[in-house]
Amino acid sequence: MDSNQSSSERKGFIPPEPDEVRKLILALETAPRDISIHRSLGLLRWQRRELTEALIEFRKIFQIDNSNIESNFAIAAIYLERGMRQKTFEQLFSIAFREEFLEHHGEPFDLRRLERRFKDFPTPYDSIDWIELFTGLEKDFKVNEEYKRVALNEGNLSLTHKNYDKAIRIFTLLCVIEPRNSFVRLCLASSLSARRKDRAAELEFNEAILLEPKNPAGYKGLALIRARRGEIEKARETFEQVLMLDPEDPDARRWLARTG
Repeated sequence: MDSNQSSSERKGFIPPEPDEVRKLILALETAPRDISIHRSLGLLRWQRRELTEALIEFRKIFQIDNSNIESNFAIAAIYLERGMRQKTFEQLFSIAFREEFLEHHGEPFDLRRLERRFKDFPTPYDSIDWIELFTGLEKDFKVNEEYKRVALNEGNLSLTHKNYDKAIRIFTLLCVIEPRNSFVRLCLASSLSARRKDRAAELEFNEAILLEPKNPAGYKGLALIRARRGEIEKARETFEQVLMLDPEDPDARRWLARTG
């Protein structure tokens, strides 16, 4: 009987929380939005291999402050530890999407910025080679289409509302994800041109022309930059290329008529 009782007790037995965990839970009752407490509790849960509970704490941090990159890294590492590779990749992509990692306008996206940020965050997984991981996962998975759709929409809105720096950051990332997408390349080039980053814009317009040589938009972007710099002959030649592809283009016709 004793043995049966002990067996049934074992089935429903929930071990008591250790003192340290209990103290943190009590502290959250009086300060439920204190990120430092959630962080300490998340790390403690993680060290105790309570991955689901740890995940909950780091998600709470993100809900309180969605700019908290460290919580995103923790979530990615826990997904990885649980063997959820698709989720890990999407989480890393969402980190990369954040503006904190896209401040170098018009330059290739540098994944090593992810690694540097994570080194400051001590976790049971602080030895992850994030670059190798992201690159390896990228071979296995495509970026979730929803991420790309949201990013493209946000980039276009930023361009429309003349928030050029944000547009540049978003389109730079999208060009990394889809390097042969000429439309995204043109969006990045247009954003750079609007921000008067002419050298970088020219590179992107030329890349777009290589990807889609019959699209007049790339030539038109180059022509406008050359006209703005006072390179009249080069601008004329380029606007003439625009008209060869689109004889009705109003900007090219107007500019050529005005300059005789």
